[in-house]
Amino acid sequence: MAGEVGGGAASGLADAPLCRVATLPASSYTRPARHRDVFDRPDLVERLLHADGEVTTVAAPAGYGKTTLLALWDRADPRPFAWAHLESVDDDPTHLLRHIALALDVLDPLAPDVARSLGGPGRSVDDDMLPALGRWMESRAPFVLVLDDVHYLTSAETCRRVERLVAFLPAGSQMALAGRSVRRFRMARLRLSGAVVSIGADELAMSSDDAALLFGNLGIDVDGSGVQTLVRRTEGWPGGLHLAALALAQRGDADDAILTGQDPLVGDYLVEEVLSGLPERTVHFLERSAVLDRMSAARLDELLDRDGAAPVLESLDRAGNMFLVPLDRKGEWYRYHHLFREMLRARLQRGDPDTAQRLESRASRLLERAGDIDGALRHAADAGETARVADLILRDASRLVSQGEVARLGRWLDLLGRDSIDHLQGAALAWAWYGIAIGDRRLVQRAVLAAERLPGGGPLADGSPSVAVAVAMVKTITALDGVPGVLRDTELVRTAGGPATNPWWAYATVARGTARSMLGDLDDAQDLFLKALPYIVDAPVIEAVTNAHLALIALRRGRRVEADRLATAALHIAERNNLEGVTIMIPVFAVGSLVAARQGRPDQARGAATVTKALLGRLDGLSPRAELLACLLLAEAATALDHSADARELAEQAARARARDGSATYVNELLDLMHEQLATGTLGRAHAHESLTPAELRVLAFLPTHLSMQDIADQLLVSRNTVKTHLIAIYRKLGVSSRGHAVLAAQRRGLLSG
Repeated sequence: MAGEVGGGAASGLADAPLCRVATLPASSYTRPARHRDVFDRPDLVERLLHADGEVTTVAAPAGYGKTTLLALWDRADPRPFAWAHLESVDDDPTHLLRHIALALDVLDPLAPDVARSLGGPGRSVDDDMLPALGRWMESRAPFVLVLDDVHYLTSAETCRRVERLVAFLPAGSQMALAGRSVRRFRMARLRLSGAVVSIGADELAMSSDDAALLFGNLGIDVDGSGVQTLVRRTEGWPGGLHLAALALAQRGDADDAILTGQDPLVGDYLVEEVLSGLPERTVHFLERSAVLDRMSAARLDELLDRDGAAPVLESLDRAGNMFLVPLDRKGEWYRYHHLFREMLRARLQRGDPDTAQRLESRASRLLERAGDIDGALRHAADAGETARVADLILRDASRLVSQGEVARLGRWLDLLGRDSIDHLQGAALAWAWYGIAIGDRRLVQRAVLAAERLPGGGPLADGSPSVAVAVAMVKTITALDGVPGVLRDTELVRTAGGPATNPWWAYATVARGTARSMLGDLDDAQDLFLKALPYIVDAPVIEAVTNAHLALIALRRGRRVEADRLATAALHIAERNNLEGVTIMIPVFAVGSLVAARQGRPDQARGAATVTKALLGRLDGLSPRAELLACLLLAEAATALDHSADARELAEQAARARARDGSATYVNELLDLMHEQLATGTLGRAHAHESLTPAELRVLAFLPTHLSMQDIADQLLVSRNTVKTHLIAIYRKLGVSSRGHAVLAAQRRGLLSG
């Protein structure tokens, strides 16, 4: 049939004009023409060809290729297809049945009695039209009836008539319902019997491979990463990818085709296909609700400061044409397609910037109360509330560092940019914590100086009682002023309040312990670590570092089982929390390497040493003492593994670190001992664990004192020559040449307490 109904003598409807549908163009009841840029969907077509159900539904928003898929199915299926492309006038049951009759008449002219039952005034839908059309359908060979754009069918009466037609389908026939929504049709019974095949937006969305083929078919060159970016931006929306292809054809640069919702190509399409014809109040709701990336009725009511979001969301979901994506089966949470949301937000910003700013600010506080800090930050930034963004980041900056979430902190700070260091005190302190985490000494120094210079008081967003305490804590972690500076700064922090009121007390106590251990006060250091441990909450970095330092103290005192337990616990904390990239973890892996080497686990020792060296490479001079200690520990581990060349190289690196900061006196003495043993070739013998005799151990116990050789002899009731003989043996077995180094070597081997 060509042109309009009644135009061909073969039509059974020619003698029975159907009022109101007789003037429908042939395009409304014939298969759509194939366009040159149609992308084949062989997998989906194959699925439709093998579908056994009576009903096939294809539901997705505009631009997902629903009609295209059905047309491809039509061309591949030997059965004839009857097409009815619906419009809003088809929401009347009489008009719809007559429209379907036109489509069926193309396949096989209707009998005159059927045509008379369908045409003319006064016909009953249920008594005349539906039974007549149904009987004709039952008598036909297998066919497929396509009802396209069924979202125009909004009345229950019309949808029920469509459902009744399914019962008249002859064996081997199918009805295909395509549109932006098919939810008004009752399919539960058919679904239970397996008679419904459903294809949705997820199946129609294009993959990167699909998009690459599409661009190739259109003669447009896009590299693999560009294709992936476009697919991600469009969420595989075929219409969006066609728009991207159009942009590439027009602009010739792949970067210019990375679509956003503010692109005129996208905006014009979505306005025409989605927003046009909607009531103004619905468009306003869409624009305002798009402020949120995830929404529920309750959250929207709070955002918009009014009730009634639930029925609107339900209506939008049921309509199926709003690029509204359900996030749960309960129909409680939704989001918009990314491009659709961007378009709506851009419209609101252009049309009512004051409302846009107010809603962004309100959304930020709403999400903060809900515990979504990422969302709260984004909305605060969009509202232009930079000071609030800085405070929100500062509040969690140290926690993110201590939990190893450095990348997340970096993303947050990108909302402000590094220039914010010089303008906002909260931003400066947050950037300082980020600098600590990534080992950027210059960044930390710049941020600390800015925080001290900028106006502000206390308490701060992170709980610091004052700016002075916050700055002292940063200096404590980085030891910018050496070990004496750590002792000074930790004293300031610890006297600002105990663990119940001061969020930095435990951190400062651990830092003070590390400083005391670097000065050789191991008893004091251990006491500080043990006092801090119960108050280290949700801070795996600090917990791991504390355990590592306790392990080192245990190792120095000869408690190898305890040292192994503590070092292993520290490494497990690092592994559980993915902390291998956090520079503060350097002592954890360095101690782990040494303990593993001493315990005869070379593979584990080398693995921990590799991580330590990688972190040292990122330290960028931030903490020379951390580098000094780590290199010394790795050198000791290398000697335990008989890798003397590695030990020499690490000892030289430790010496270079000491040249930048020599305030860790005890670690310096241990390094001097190692250099002496390396120079004299006694280091290997020193770690051969040649046992000291009981008599030699008794003499060794007096070496840390100021007693002379004669005084020691008098204490032990032996001759001076006997003491001298024992000293010579002790020096030889420990690989040293002086009394001071003998004490250090004995402490390192756990023969003497620190």
